[in-house]
Amino acid sequence: MTAGGVAILADGPLAWAIQSGLPPATGYATTELSINMVRRVPDEGQLVARGRLVHLGRRLGLSEVFVTDDAGRLIAHGTSRCVIFPPASDVPAPAQDVADVREQDDGWVAPFLRPARGAVLDQEIFTTRTGLELMRGLVSSELPLSPAALLLGARPIEAGEGTCTFSMPATGWLTSLTGLVLGGVTACLADFALGAAMHTTVPPGTAVAPTDLRVQFIRPAPGNGTGHRGPPRPRPGRCPRRGNRQRSEAAGAGRRFGTDPPGPSRRPVRCTAAGLTRPQSPRQAHGRGP
Repeated sequence: MTAGGVAILADGPLAWAIQSGLPPATGYATTELSINMVRRVPDEGQLVARGRLVHLGRRLGLSEVFVTDDAGRLIAHGTSRCVIFPPASDVPAPAQDVADVREQDDGWVAPFLRPARGAVLDQEIFTTRTGLELMRGLVSSELPLSPAALLLGARPIEAGEGTCTFSMPATGWLTSLTGLVLGGVTACLADFALGAAMHTTVPPGTAVAPTDLRVQFIRPAPGNGTGHRGPPRPRPGRCPRRGNRQRSEAAGAGRRFGTDPPGPSRRPVRCTAAGLTRPQSPRQAHGRGP
């Protein structure tokens, strides 16, 4: 699991730590999400994310999160900055009869309880191809996608030296209670492109280990049913430097919405990430911190 996967887990307690201090009918939106990896995410067991309110003012909220494993070891630390909206004056009455979905038994099995699909690349493929050749193999579907990419519906659509572009449908599965795509999911999509951009610059047998991820949100991204005209089209992740420590950046180009005027796609996020390159297998390096 990379920093993007950790961001999905961390986004909830970060947001609810701020929500817990707000008065009724007061909304908020995430403007920045940052994840710093401390050590590799274990291959099994549970991760626990504990959020804490750091500051809450009239217009700004700040929270932090600690992500630990089963043994209580720190995996990652994160922070979130949110803008606070004025209280709403016209609030509808709550629904009287709301079904408890936890008690419904329709035979559906949650994805995390099913056998994982996708694959970790064989060591022979990893040691005989450059990072760019690997990414182009994923773009052409010659190589299988990772389980995380299949779970979210993300896939690489373009790859060049120092750049990579991912696409992901903004389905209802990825939205919050407000119908907007979760900030952690948007961060995970950015992490796919950022990490892949770094990987396109390395020689055979070299893995990229993420160390941090920082996402700045410019506007929310609605999910299905809100008038969008197709999947998000992030601009390529770009890796401007090579070496043992690399940093990449990406500006996400958003969907065209029904209310948008004609013209270029709009940018909902700007992101940066850093990572270490090491001569080892992808399974050894996957999700390792500094």
